[in-house]
Amino acid sequence: CGSSTLANRLGPYKGCFSCKEPGRAPRDHIGQAGSTSMLVQGEPCGVYTMSCAKGLRCVPLPQEHSPLQALLQGRGFCTKHSRTSPTERPHPTGPHPSHSGEIEKAPCRKLLNSVLRGVELTIFLSDRDIYIPNCDTLGFYRKKQCR
Repeated sequence: CGSSTLANRLGPYKGCFSCKEPGRAPRDHIGQAGSTSMLVQGEPCGVYTMSCAKGLRCVPLPQEHSPLQALLQGRGFCTKHSRTSPTERPHPTGPHPSHSGEIEKAPCRKLLNSVLRGVELTIFLSDRDIYIPNCDTLGFYRKKQCR
């Protein structure tokens, strides 16, 4: 992919906030470390732009309907790094399903347990197939089942 193609996709250049000269490209300025170019807090960023300075991360605006698309198009901004990642799942506050026995009651897990009980540990010759369901971690059926 050529640089002109990438520039057309990213849209018009809006300038560098931390550069002293107006119209100077962000890749021409030096970041905090002095040896690498980095974007400072508040500068626009994205997947195809330079990295934010140490301790900062590129995030889309909170009201973005499609945050991934915004970052791909360079519509994010460098902000202080938070302790939790937006992709992390919150920790459940209730008891874990394996402790309460809920997994054993799930329909897919019931079928899987009955199939495994029916299969002997020794090698056997059989012309019929064994259907083993594809269960998720909670014991329910996954959307895609192997055939």
